[in-house]
Amino acid sequence: MEKPIIADGFIVSEGNPREFYVDGVTNSFLGSPVSKITFHTVTGIDAEGREQRQPTVRLVLQTGALIEFCRNILSTSLTHKEGMKTGFNVNIQQLDHFLQGLEIADLPPAPTMSLPE
Repeated sequence: MEKPIIADGFIVSEGNPREFYVDGVTNSFLGSPVSKITFHTVTGIDAEGREQRQPTVRLVLQTGALIEFCRNILSTSLTHKEGMKTGFNVNIQQLDHFLQGLEIADLPPAPTMSLPE
């Protein structure tokens, strides 16, 4: 039997939720009683340099829950702002370290990507 978790005064059962990676938000609809957010992944770049985006997930939830989620994300971001900045700086330093000493001439050409018409 699952052991429930108590979080913010609610009982939350353990589970195995599906996980998706997305690159961004394509669009959103704020409505009553539900709102919708459509997420996308980037599938390539066209000849003019524009991202090609493929909608991948649409989240539908109660508008009140969406507003609570937004408030929680903003509050957590503000509370942990300095730690987040440190994390981003560490990632930039790691990237600089990995790329240090590399020259374009040392690398093989990048593969070309062809997109369906």
